[in-house]
Amino acid sequence: MAIQTTLVSLLKGEGLTVYPLAVPTNGTYPNVTYQMISNVQTRTHAGVDSERPRMQLSCHSKAYADCYDTAETVKSAMDLNQTDFKLATKENEFDVKEVEPGIYRIVLDYYVWTRGV
Repeated sequence: MAIQTTLVSLLKGEGLTVYPLAVPTNGTYPNVTYQMISNVQTRTHAGVDSERPRMQLSCHSKAYADCYDTAETVKSAMDLNQTDFKLATKENEFDVKEVEPGIYRIVLDYYVWTRGV
């Protein structure tokens, strides 16, 4: 199963609205967007042993408190998760000034180890 499929299923299971890459024009708030930043593979003579994609999750809302709560929900579901992934670890977190007025964003970067393909 693709990492994106597992990620979306996990976050939707937490009651979050999830979009790939960007919030669509008619998107609802609060929400989470996701994108794969990179993907490192560990290889052996037998093939790919594991993968470690770096996933960036951006939490968006029209109120900072809701944005913060959404980020906390994501962190609770993701950080040190060994149920849905081999392991997920939060590597970075930061606030970003959104281009669109009245929208807040918190960005969370995760390394997500998965089993080999």
